[in-house]
Amino acid sequence: MQNVNLCAQTPVLDEIRNVAEGWINEIDLFALHSVENGVGGPFGAALYLYNSATKAHEMIGEMMGNAVLSTGCGSAHAEDRTLNSSHIEILKDRLAQLAPQKYQLYIVMVSSAESCPACHSKEQIVARDLISCGLLDEGHFIVVYGATYQDTAEVAGFHDAPYFEDIQKDIGDGLIKVRHLDVADSPVDIRQALTQSDLADRADQDFCVIVQNGHILSCGHDNLSSYAPFASASYLTIQSACCTQKDQGASQPWNLRGAVLYTTQSDIGPLTYTECQWTNISAIIQIKNTGHSSSTEARGITNQTLFKIVGTPDYSHPNSAVYMMKLGNFANLAQHGWKNRLEQIGDSILYNGIDAA
Repeated sequence: MQNVNLCAQTPVLDEIRNVAEGWINEIDLFALHSVENGVGGPFGAALYLYNSATKAHEMIGEMMGNAVLSTGCGSAHAEDRTLNSSHIEILKDRLAQLAPQKYQLYIVMVSSAESCPACHSKEQIVARDLISCGLLDEGHFIVVYGATYQDTAEVAGFHDAPYFEDIQKDIGDGLIKVRHLDVADSPVDIRQALTQSDLADRADQDFCVIVQNGHILSCGHDNLSSYAPFASASYLTIQSACCTQKDQGASQPWNLRGAVLYTTQSDIGPLTYTECQWTNISAIIQIKNTGHSSSTEARGITNQTLFKIVGTPDYSHPNSAVYMMKLGNFANLAQHGWKNRLEQIGDSILYNGIDAA
């Protein structure tokens, strides 16, 4: 893959920057309404298709806001929800319809704030999937954002920067401990879950189990598809665990309180790791010798390379499939509205994940 930073260095970026200023203000107001209605944090995002030849543009699906509070899932961020399967289906269908204009088409993800590492992992996965399918040219997936990590920390109280710094460390040296365990030495309930999962019939799918205080909270397989390229076992199992806690009446269901993730994933990628960050999972245990082959999180690259791409400062990794662009003159109304709400009701709804202090 060509260096996306070189591919995207064209006058088209100025055009996208200009039109995105209007989009991001609308998204910021949408996010403010979400805050006022208690749906989630002060973040919004939307997906657009831009034609550099005709200057035409269209929104794919609808604007989406952060929904951590309403869903209970720690990574139900605006970008995550914008890249939902329905939107990706619409996007792929539209790109296929416009195939003769492929080299003039740009996908623009507009977010009110700089994407956390979990969301950036998903952006990379989706961009690589579209490029690998031949639907999008290299360098044509652009992410435009308003508030920086620093803005978000100072105004809204969310701390994404420590998570970004954490994924730059070697696996196992960061906030989340990672170790290997032979399947024969794993706890009885984990072996039983593996047996009941029909793992032998799903040799190409990863399987995960989340254990909290000695009890299984959730388990699940990959459910990857053309329209759900990041519906991995870890992603789905973590979401399921959060939903279980919400159904049980937990006041902060997004906090898995030091749970442990057991996985057959042989090479931990940034999607798995960052989902654990947001939900306060303390350790990842890789189960070995299950007779099963693990898949990579993104097309065409190893999980280790994807880790490096997501963790590279200034988003400058030569193998990145996404071009990141900061917009100036951003009002950041939603985050200031969130700050006012915290001052009124307290910080019980502030949902940073694992303690990165």
